[in-house]
Amino acid sequence: MSYIQIYHKIGAKGAIKALQKAVAESQISQEAKYRKRVIEHYQQFGLASTLDAYAISRATVLNASKV
Repeated sequence: MSYIQIYHKIGAKGAIKALQKAVAESQISQEAKYRKRVIEHYQQFGLASTLDAYAISRATVLNASKV
Protein backbone atom coordinates (compact mmCIF):
# COMPACT_ATOMS: atom_id res chain seq x y z
CA MET A 1 0.00 0.00 0.00
CA SER A 2 1.53 3.32 -1.01
CA TYR A 3 1.65 6.47 1.08
CA ILE A 4 -1.03 8.10 -1.10
CA GLN A 5 -3.40 5.17 -0.62
CA ILE A 6 -2.86 5.31 3.14
CA TYR A 7 -3.41 9.08 3.14
CA HIS A 8 -6.73 8.81 1.29
CA LYS A 9 -7.90 5.88 3.41
CA ILE A 10 -7.11 7.11 6.92
CA GLY A 11 -6.32 10.82 6.57
CA ALA A 12 -3.24 12.91 7.24
CA LYS A 13 -2.86 12.21 10.96
CA GLY A 14 -3.33 8.49 10.49
CA ALA A 15 -0.88 8.41 7.61
CA ILE A 16 1.74 10.23 9.63
CA LYS A 17 1.30 7.84 12.57
CA ALA A 18 1.53 4.85 10.23
CA LEU A 19 4.76 6.16 8.71
CA GLN A 20 6.24 6.89 12.14
CA LYS A 21 5.40 3.35 13.26
CA ALA A 22 6.98 1.86 10.14
CA VAL A 23 10.15 3.88 10.67
CA ALA A 24 10.33 2.91 14.35
CA GLU A 25 9.89 -0.78 13.52
CA SER A 26 12.59 -0.67 10.88
CA GLN A 27 14.96 1.06 13.31
CA ILE A 28 14.33 -1.56 15.95
CA SER A 29 14.96 -4.25 13.40
CA GLN A 30 18.28 -2.65 12.36
CA GLU A 31 19.35 -2.30 15.99
CA ALA A 32 18.45 -5.92 16.71
CA LYS A 33 20.45 -7.09 13.68
CA TYR A 34 23.45 -5.04 14.83
CA ARG A 35 23.28 -6.50 18.35
CA LYS A 36 23.01 -10.00 16.92
CA ARG A 37 26.15 -9.44 14.82
CA VAL A 38 28.02 -8.12 17.86
CA ILE A 39 27.01 -11.10 20.02
CA GLU A 40 27.90 -13.60 17.30
CA HIS A 41 31.29 -11.92 16.84
CA TYR A 42 31.87 -12.01 20.60
CA GLN A 43 30.99 -15.71 20.82
CA GLN A 44 33.22 -16.61 17.90
CA PHE A 45 36.26 -14.36 18.41
CA GLY A 46 36.16 -13.18 22.03
CA LEU A 47 35.98 -9.89 23.86
CA ALA A 48 39.18 -8.23 22.64
CA SER A 49 38.33 -8.75 18.98
CA THR A 50 34.77 -7.54 19.49
CA LEU A 51 35.90 -4.34 21.20
CA ASP A 52 38.33 -3.67 18.34
CA ALA A 53 35.77 -4.43 15.63
CA TYR A 54 32.82 -2.48 17.08
CA ALA A 55 32.72 0.95 18.73
CA ILE A 56 31.03 -0.25 21.93
CA SER A 57 32.07 -0.64 25.55
CA ARG A 58 33.00 -3.83 27.35
CA ALA A 59 29.90 -3.56 29.56
CA THR A 60 27.63 -3.33 26.52
CA VAL A 61 29.08 -6.51 25.04
CA LEU A 62 28.83 -8.43 28.29
CA ASN A 63 25.28 -7.24 29.02
CA ALA A 64 24.11 -8.06 25.51
CA SER A 65 25.60 -11.54 25.66
CA LYS A 66 23.71 -12.33 28.89
CA VAL A 67 20.30 -11.88 27.26
